[in-house]
Amino acid sequence: MPKTLLIEGWRFVPHSYACVNMWQCLELIKRPDVELYHRDLPYFKPEWKPTQHLFDPAATAALKAIPPLPPGKKADLLLRVAFPYRFDRNNAGRHLVFGTAEHGIVTPSMVEGGVPLAQAMADSEALIITPSNWSRAGFLRSGVAPERVALVPHGVDPGIFRPLPEAEREALRRQLGWQDNFVVLNVGCMTGNKGVRYLLKACAVLQERFPQLKLCMKGLDPLYPSRRLLQEAGDLLTAEEGTRLASSLVYIGEDLSFSDMVSLYNAADAYVSPYIAEGFNLPVLEAAACGLPVICTAGGPTDDFVDASFAKRIDSTLIQKDGLLGVQPDLEHLVELIAQTVQDHEFRQKARGAGPSFVAGSFTWRHAVEKLLTLPQSD
Repeated sequence: MPKTLLIEGWRFVPHSYACVNMWQCLELIKRPDVELYHRDLPYFKPEWKPTQHLFDPAATAALKAIPPLPPGKKADLLLRVAFPYRFDRNNAGRHLVFGTAEHGIVTPSMVEGGVPLAQAMADSEALIITPSNWSRAGFLRSGVAPERVALVPHGVDPGIFRPLPEAEREALRRQLGWQDNFVVLNVGCMTGNKGVRYLLKACAVLQERFPQLKLCMKGLDPLYPSRRLLQEAGDLLTAEEGTRLASSLVYIGEDLSFSDMVSLYNAADAYVSPYIAEGFNLPVLEAAACGLPVICTAGGPTDDFVDASFAKRIDSTLIQKDGLLGVQPDLEHLVELIAQTVQDHEFRQKARGAGPSFVAGSFTWRHAVEKLLTLPQSD
């Protein structure tokens, strides 16, 4: 008999929690052993507006077709994927709460009702699921017993996030006017934890040596003030560096479909993420699946899913400020790694095959859903 699964969460906005929820739903729909229902929860910010173009029409229709749980029907499993985290009791057979601890700690403001996490968990039967060892350590540091925090890594759909044929890739680059450039790509909301200020500085420094270097920043203007945050992140730049960088920086703030994101990843030459704090950092995995060489901070969640065959790790220092943890990337090492990647054609070609192969072997949504559905009761 199929397992009845009710998911409570967000859909149809490009927030990472909503994206994770939607990708998992599309995978769960394929499972004959799952009877899937969905209940939409209010967005974190009321000004967020749903968009219908993140997926292709067939996938969008499939997501919309997931029914609500009929009145009186009991779910075998309830999964909540939203913020702040809700741990209140319910009548489902089992209760899972998805969450991340980007800064190595879960503060009361991250919990519904503003209570300490340990208190919320004491009054609940819920099991927390989180996508990285860094994030899991944050829940443990916040007072949760180890058996109540399970690791379920995120994934990608390798049928969508994949390297495009070289001719198609070159056509994209010509269309964007990038055919003579080395393009560094970064995707995110541009908040301070993303390490944007280090990326801006590194690229500005390197443009003197590599004038063909171009930086493309993909923000999330519908959800965050990403453009303003990017403008404020240039505090490490000299006036000369700021002028030089501004002449070659490309900013994209609007929503893009996942298909368009695949094109953007493929059009770039390297993906660079000198983050300070992340719960997982899904764009790194997506970039690797598309065949991009990756440069990202060492010591954080990406340690779980990057490999030397396609990724370079930036030296970092563990930092703590106001009770929050992070991994501060070394700026000089970041500059060195980008320079190496610009000059190392062989490494970039190797990454084009190694990244997709690595990701497809362990980090797809099929892997994630299988792990989710087979969590032992003792976790």
